[in-house]
Amino acid sequence: MPKRDIAQRKGAVRARMLERRTRQTGIQRASRSRRICLLVSRLSVFRRAKVVALFHPFRGEVDVLSLFRIARRAGKKVVFPRVEGREIIAFYRVDSLSGLEKSRYGIMEPPRDASRCIKNPGLYIVPGSAFSGKGDRLGYGGGYYDRILKNCSAVSVGVAFGFQLAPSLPVGLHDACMDAVVTEDRVYFCGPFKGRLGGH
Repeated sequence: MPKRDIAQRKGAVRARMLERRTRQTGIQRASRSRRICLLVSRLSVFRRAKVVALFHPFRGEVDVLSLFRIARRAGKKVVFPRVEGREIIAFYRVDSLSGLEKSRYGIMEPPRDASRCIKNPGLYIVPGSAFSGKGDRLGYGGGYYDRILKNCSAVSVGVAFGFQLAPSLPVGLHDACMDAVVTEDRVYFCGPFKGRLGGH
């Protein structure tokens, strides 16, 4: 399929999914987010991870901040992304959520003077506008996570509400595939790490 056609299809799916996400009530989002976080916390890959990459929820994304508290209680290091260029994000260790600052995009992220950059987290918890049960991911158009995940051996777990899951998605050669996708209803094991991701 021509690149332009893929981009147009991505745009249409993204708009539809994000519109549905904004229609959620706060109560629905909170309840579904809690269930998603519980399922993620039960994954063996999460329990074994020494460093977990999270994100601060933005514009109705899954609220994964309870995973920060779970990880810290278990003695894990937690990192959050910071935009450092038009096509670059880097992950910095965060010991307290109160240390995050609002970026020019309105996203809470590590401050500019953060100095503990972590190059290779073992586990990425990844947001997106849509996913498929096969692990395909549709982001927001910047390609930030695609560039990182295409060049690392870490496990990636996409988190999304059930209505963000599609039977299939328009994907390109540079789109990263998730090793698992977690919704409030179930865990979809997708990638080569699936034998290491289970709940036992």
